[in-house]
Amino acid sequence: SYDLKGRGPKDNKMWHIRNPGYRCKGSGTVVISIKVDRTGIVKDAKLDQSRSSGYTQCMVDNALKYALLSKFNYKESAPSMQTGSIKYNFIAQ
Repeated sequence: SYDLKGRGPKDNKMWHIRNPGYRCKGSGTVVISIKVDRTGIVKDAKLDQSRSSGYTQCMVDNALKYALLSKFNYKESAPSMQTGSIKYNFIAQ
């Protein structure tokens, strides 16, 4: 899931909010704080430790990688860098 006030995935297609899939062992929740420019490009991504739990470094690495690949809708009235988050729930396989 994601939280970026007033913005949605690029072209309203959820596949633009990238999902790392099942690449890591175990389960956990990783919340990534993101900074998005007006064009919808994620310019910065960092782990939000206070909102994450049960994660491994593998989960964090993959969440960061895929957060940076995510794209949101263009919004002319958005701040030059808008702050939001993407939450990844890793489920043990």
